[in-house]
Amino acid sequence: MSLRARLAIALVLLAAPAAADEARIGGAVVAYDAARWIAEPRSDTELRLRSLIHDDAFVVVATRAGDAEPSCGAAMRLPFHYGKPRIAAAALDGRPAEKIEARSGCRSAVPPAVAYCARAGRTTYEIRVAAPGCGGFSPFFESRAAADEIAAGTRLPP
Repeated sequence: MSLRARLAIALVLLAAPAAADEARIGGAVVAYDAARWIAEPRSDTELRLRSLIHDDAFVVVATRAGDAEPSCGAAMRLPFHYGKPRIAAAALDGRPAEKIEARSGCRSAVPPAVAYCARAGRTTYEIRVAAPGCGGFSPFFESRAAADEIAAGTRLPP
């Protein structure tokens, strides 16, 4: 096959729209790019989206019912095992949310832990991206972009 034909095929593939898919957790719908992620339901309250590009990377979408805690930030601090988190106001499906980000104490190039947290009724929805340890994710995995991508595709229940 000629170089010109290969380039034409590559351009067609690059121009093709992303293959969208959806997964459900609680009352929420999570839309994701099926060319980049595979959905792996773990339980009724946890969905893992595993990267098809970076073998060791994943995003967790989880729910918790009936939290009395008025702020998601307090609930999200413990799972990170990272340094002091930065908490900022954000939006998830047009609703008030918190975006939490923290750096690990690892010496290697471990991407920051990033999370979104929002409430819908009495349910808390969390989108978390955090390396499991100092070996962690590939330093080329963009944890912020992954969290933002999944957050943008998440629709919360009314």
